[in-house]
Amino acid sequence: MKIVKLTLVVLVVGIGAVIYGIRMYNKPHLDVSTHKAEYHIRAMALIRSFRENEQESNQLYLNKVLEVTGKVKSLTTDNDETVIVLGVTDDPETVRCVMTGMREMPGRIKVGNEISIRGICTGYLLDVVLVRCIVVNQLNALSMK
Repeated sequence: MKIVKLTLVVLVVGIGAVIYGIRMYNKPHLDVSTHKAEYHIRAMALIRSFRENEQESNQLYLNKVLEVTGKVKSLTTDNDETVIVLGVTDDPETVRCVMTGMREMPGRIKVGNEISIRGICTGYLLDVVLVRCIVVNQLNALSMK
């Protein structure tokens, strides 16, 4: 009798785990274009925060929607991935913004422009990385190239 009860419990828990796994696998991605940013921060302040205390910064920003404002340091497009890098020329650390649905760089975004980008922070690997990003606002249309 105990074996039957134990088998039933294991079966119920197993089915529950499978259902939970399927639901999490099929969970839709967060749409940053409609989701309000949890933090608004300058690019250099975000970099400084991770540089000074990565563990605390991970607790604050990891997997959160951030709106980051800064100067465009570089633009790259390769393998269907567009990356806008925010930072200053004399600092090797940057905020790397992997863009969503942007296969080529719009002509209005140029190195030196000040822009705001919203994306999900995935952590710090010599650079702060944001994914599924969108351009929220271009603050300065002048190119500093």
